Amino acid sequence: MVSTVNEYCRVWSEKNRVSVGFRTSGLEGLSFDFHSETNLFRVIEEALQNVSKHANASRVTIELLALLPSVILLIQDDGRGFDVKKELGKPPAERRKGLWSMEQRVSLLRGRMTIRSTRG
Repeated sequence: MVSTVNEYCRVWSEKNRVSVGFRTSGLEGLSFDFHSETNLFRVIEEALQNVSKHANASRVTIELLALLPSVILLIQDDGRGFDVKKELGKPPAERRKGLWSMEQRVSLLRGRMTIRSTRG
């Protein structure tokens, strides 16, 4: 999975002209089942898609950390930000589909997703 994400980030970075740093820690010798790998990859893919559509960022940092029994996926960018409360307070039909999709995938992994953003 790590090599797939690394290559995806490289290609995405070149295509979108946004620097992407991808780092892992604690994954040595750890393997994920297909379901978990797919959902983690799709969350990363959707987050980068949101950056390209909305953030106007110049840099993205992605960290995938294993702190057993948990796995932490941290994605940060230096983009324009948005009002999280306002966006998440909308009815599901009016919300950004990318955020909804990420929430659903994290839920399938029995995880939790926290979004922090500051406008500007």
